[in-house]
Amino acid sequence: MKQINSCLLFVLFSSFSLLAKAQFDVEKYDKECFLVGTLDEYMGYDRTFEVKGEDAFYQRVEKYRLNKLPTVLFLSSLFDFDYQDISIVKTENIVPEIAIYSPGLSAKVDKYYNYEPKVACTAQGNRVYSGKVSGEKIETEKQKLSFLLGAYLCYGKACDNEIGKYRFFMTNAQNKSKLIADLLLKLGCRHIEYLVRSDYIPNGHYVTFTPSAKMQTVIDEAECLREYISKIDTGNVEFTADGKKFILKEFPKLDDEELNKRMWKMLGK
Repeated sequence: MKQINSCLLFVLFSSFSLLAKAQFDVEKYDKECFLVGTLDEYMGYDRTFEVKGEDAFYQRVEKYRLNKLPTVLFLSSLFDFDYQDISIVKTENIVPEIAIYSPGLSAKVDKYYNYEPKVACTAQGNRVYSGKVSGEKIETEKQKLSFLLGAYLCYGKACDNEIGKYRFFMTNAQNKSKLIADLLLKLGCRHIEYLVRSDYIPNGHYVTFTPSAKMQTVIDEAECLREYISKIDTGNVEFTADGKKFILKEFPKLDDEELNKRMWKMLGK
């Protein structure tokens, strides 16, 4: 039965990857710009480029809270064919986190950022660099829409009590907030307002707007992605004891019909 279950796990991962890719229109959107749009620029997108021992900033694509595991699985599935060096790692910090690591993908992401060294170094003695996403690297309309699709998925919502208006909200992310406002203007959105709440810590950055037809399509598709991700069942996912990778728990002995039902339930179908 163990061998059969191993085969089933491979099928489940493969099926999930294909299904997740089907939710993302690769002809219409650029995967890399979409990913960059999702990334957190809180006090800068931090990175180290030296190798002195294991370092949490080195070749890391992004970190997430544990409750974001469905998002992690979705994002990694978009790139796992092109970047087979992707790993998902669980870290037991004060607040437990999950991180996506990939030498190949992180190097690709770095091309969208301008980096400056910070005063701080890591415990391993590696210099930390703070990145700001560059609008000059997001040139075509496809790239702009893709970036905003990712940003809206993670940071966007409809405004409360203001029908037809939407907003982005981020903390301590001035550079990214300004870029979003600039892209919205270029895409024909109206009533764009950029507000910084500096009366509390961390500072809140708000961009409110009335969408153009193109941006409304982005919003609608981001909502569909959000709904799909929310239905990803992570009940059969666990991490190895060292947190280095995740595996699917083995299914109990079930007949083919029940196995099929559980497989599609996990895939959100």
